[in-house]
Amino acid sequence: MAILIGLSSLPFLNELITHEDGSLLHWLASPETQENWKDENGRILDYSKLRVLLFYLLGQLAIVVASLGWFSTAKNKFYRNALLLFTLSGGYHIFLILSENRKTWLNDAELKLWWTFGLSLFLFGIHLFAEIRKQKLLSAATITFRKPINRSKRGELFLHWMGKTLYWFKVVSVWAIITALSTFPYIHDIIHPRGIGVLDWVPFNGFFEQLGNMDYWGFSSYRALILTLAIQLLTQIIWAGWWIEAKYSLYKPFLLVPLGLSLYELSMIIMVQQDTYLNKPDLKLALILGLGAIIGVIYYFKNEAMAKRPQTIKDVVPQTNEYKPK
Repeated sequence: MAILIGLSSLPFLNELITHEDGSLLHWLASPETQENWKDENGRILDYSKLRVLLFYLLGQLAIVVASLGWFSTAKNKFYRNALLLFTLSGGYHIFLILSENRKTWLNDAELKLWWTFGLSLFLFGIHLFAEIRKQKLLSAATITFRKPINRSKRGELFLHWMGKTLYWFKVVSVWAIITALSTFPYIHDIIHPRGIGVLDWVPFNGFFEQLGNMDYWGFSSYRALILTLAIQLLTQIIWAGWWIEAKYSLYKPFLLVPLGLSLYELSMIIMVQQDTYLNKPDLKLALILGLGAIIGVIYYFKNEAMAKRPQTIKDVVPQTNEYKPK
């Protein structure tokens, strides 16, 4: 539970451990040490500030951790293998950041699109193979223990075929949605290539230009806004998916902490409140600690009440059909 509350601080941990100028706190690293990290252009891993580097690095780390948590709980789900797309996408971008390959061919949007599509097909092939094998086993059991479908009953055959069609339509649709969502960490390169600008087919193209002198919701560029918004939105979706699948897990209530904070961060971007007190790291730290404490207290007293409640045989085995002698 404490780990989940700690993971909630990833979206703003960069603000907690850095100064306003972007440098680390002195007790973490001396100014001389931080100067040695910079290249000849005064940049750190090709970022202008360490605070910016940590923000995107920790954002990708949050995607990896949350997707692995969702993957661990989504057992026997047809989309479980597709969740690895989130993990691999976040891990790949962490590699790009730490290896200073953000401006090389390894970070090309077209390459990553083909890589995502190919990996999605590969993982879907694994799922399809396992599903076909399971269906063969079920068919063998059906032939052994039940009567097969009567071929003369066309209605029964039609319903059987329709059910299979709807099932595979659902499977393909969910896989396609997850594949599309896994492109969010680099969607800014798709709709706004570096040095080209927003492409013509993008909806709301020229939205900020129509607003006159208004900046990009407090961001230095349209690309930075898209990247930050996409990462926060994807993190929110993954935390929500993990929370939904963790049905009977003891830690499920505490997933509301990172889920709530992710929604809070997303709200700050949409409402353009990045430079207000509402977006200060001390306030957000107080929010997650307060929310974690409230959930912990409710969780504790709920379990205490259940433990003190006397149990009868009817609580363990519901007595629905009682025998009444004549």
